[in-house]
Amino acid sequence: MPSYQLEINGKSVTAYYPKEDIRNVYIPLLEEWASLQKQQGRRIVVFIAAPAGCGKSTLVSFLEQLARDHGITGVQALGMDGFHYPQAYLNNHEAVLDGSVVRLADIKGHPLTFDVKKLQKTLASIQREDGTWPYYSRKIHDPIEDAIPVTGSIILLEGNYLLYEEEPWNDLSTFCDASLFLRMEEDVLTKRIIERKVQTGRSIEEATRTVYVSDLRNIQLVLNHRKPADHEIVLNSDNRIAVFH
Repeated sequence: MPSYQLEINGKSVTAYYPKEDIRNVYIPLLEEWASLQKQQGRRIVVFIAAPAGCGKSTLVSFLEQLARDHGITGVQALGMDGFHYPQAYLNNHEAVLDGSVVRLADIKGHPLTFDVKKLQKTLASIQREDGTWPYYSRKIHDPIEDAIPVTGSIILLEGNYLLYEEEPWNDLSTFCDASLFLRMEEDVLTKRIIERKVQTGRSIEEATRTVYVSDLRNIQLVLNHRKPADHEIVLNSDNRIAVFH
């Protein structure tokens, strides 16, 4: 299985994708989006949505590199996490969730902790012209404004809630030219997120508690309350494609 050295959230990551998946799915998808961009004659935005743990950040970075390797120009990978509210805002604001008042910082990653209106405004802006995009730093756990120049003609935008069907997220469809949804089994996602939290220094007990209090609920929101995508990929635990349609 070929390996790819990618830059993900400021870290160098080695990712593996099967040759048959690259040949049968990933290259045809890139060609489909390149054809759409040519037909439209303007910048297009492809929503790539998935619950946490599916590897969507890695996938869009890989697709950006794969496009270059195969002469498909203008593909740029971006993430939605830069539209988290700043940590200071989350620390000082509350919301009612499941009948209880909760501090936003305690449910970080929930749809309520993102500035959706700002995301809409930024998407509208880059439809018209080049601009900048915020980046979420996992070192300081805060967004960094105007961190990434937006210059690509095919934007691969990844995020949990891009296809979320509830207001105001459902208004994002205005800016979506094509879409892809990734899914995995809940138990695989849960295990992956616990492992990821442990790697950042949390104890296994703390990581497990956080996942079952917050992350699992968010996974279920993404899986069960979304608009249909143009294409869907079901992944095995080893990132191989089990189903594509």
